[in-house]
Amino acid sequence: MEKEKLVFKNGIEVDLETGASLGELKVVADSKNHMLATWELMTPDNLSQVQIKNSAGLTAEAYTDLVLAYETSVERLDGSILTTYSLRKKTAEERLSERIKALEETTDILTTEALMGGEPV
Repeated sequence: MEKEKLVFKNGIEVDLETGASLGELKVVADSKNHMLATWELMTPDNLSQVQIKNSAGLTAEAYTDLVLAYETSVERLDGSILTTYSLRKKTAEERLSERIKALEETTDILTTEALMGGEPV
């Protein structure tokens, strides 16, 4: 039986355990290294566009601007790792903070170019 899948912006798919929800995505890994590889996919860029595909391979949900709220992992008797990832939408404050940071970076670049004799501001 096919499982639901979490699909990151970069296209990598991760199998989800039955009954997944955005706040409780359960993933089984056969080793700690495999679990860490999945955890490392939880980057801001990868979480900027996420899909959950159903067992038929159809997109059931699509999300933008997510963050990893927390994760918990448990080593099971068979040596596998059950990890629960809790994702959430960014708050309005988090999105505003990102926009301000991007504007500040642009302003810094333009100021540096002007001081170095680049394009006039």
